[in-house]
Amino acid sequence: MRPAGGRLANELHVFDLNQGEDHKVSALDDQGILGAPQWTDDGIYFVAGSDAAVEGGKPRYDLYRAGPEPGDPEPAPGVGEDFVAGSVRVSPDGGRLAVVGRLNPKSPANLYVLELTTGGFAAVTTNEDMEIRAGPDDLAWSPAGTSVAIVARGASTGEPEVRAAPAEDLLDNFYNLYDVPVLGPSPPRAAR
Repeated sequence: MRPAGGRLANELHVFDLNQGEDHKVSALDDQGILGAPQWTDDGIYFVAGSDAAVEGGKPRYDLYRAGPEPGDPEPAPGVGEDFVAGSVRVSPDGGRLAVVGRLNPKSPANLYVLELTTGGFAAVTTNEDMEIRAGPDDLAWSPAGTSVAIVARGASTGEPEVRAAPAEDLLDNFYNLYDVPVLGPSPPRAAR
């Protein structure tokens, strides 16, 4: 939620709508939360960062995990300390996270899947010439959890271009929706 003034929210709260109560789970002093936090059995995962934390001209956002009780969030296990997160979505079965991000600030954006039960983290795409959008609404799981939809286009030179090709030949120049297959559903979760 973006408060008045355009700044990103820097506190994570849990609301009990039945009791009409809320409690603060964690606060990030100099960072804001980007997009919707994703609640899983392994904690609440979210992307947070600061526009002031610029590396190579781009803001730095990281993937964090917090518990439902008050405490400091921790970097998400398995993704690596140089990973730059862009967006995150929990799978329909709750056992995996789809994450758009970069292995380091200078690498291209790719789609990754984080297996919550094992901590396995694997690239699902191998980006060579694509610009994958990493906004909080540019990522979605299929209902069966067998694929992830991403928004992407062919890499741009940044310069305006005029093209006289037929529309079907220009699809790479515009953002399109791609259905990316992922491995089958998560293994069964152990009872807690």
